[in-house]
This record gives sequence, C-alpha cells and structure tokens, in this order.
Amino acid sequence: MATCSFIKESKQTAGAMHGVMRYVAQEQKTLDEDGTRYLTGVNCMADLAYQSFMATKNLYGKAHDTFFYQYV
Repeated sequence: MATCSFIKESKQTAGAMHGVMRYVAQEQKTLDEDGTRYLTGVNCMADLAYQSFMATKNLYGKAHDTFFYQYV
C-alpha cells in the first residue's frame, strides 16, 4: 500500500528551497542513459525556476514564512 508522509521542516526558507531545487536538478538525477533529460515544465526553464518562483512570491507579497512543503 502506498503512503504519503509530510516531512516537518522548521527551516522552510527561500535558501532551503533553492537548495532543494538545485538538488533535484542535478544532471545525474535527471538524465537517462539515452540522453533524455527529465526536467521540464510548461513555460518553465529549470535554470530560472527559483528566480521565477521568487519573483512571483515577491509580486504577491508572500516572500516570507513558509516557502515550500515536502512530502515523501
């Protein structure tokens, strides 16, 4: 049976979120043997994801407190 768990993190800051984004975008984690890269999104470039996310947070005045939630 599949389960989903919430990981409590007291430091869900902008810096921690940036670190998570860098971690999941590592080439060895997203590149298949045949050269296919599994890191894409609609109107989103992995290199600019953090900057785009923070620009949106700042635009709506939400660049404080909790920046993300982590589930496993």
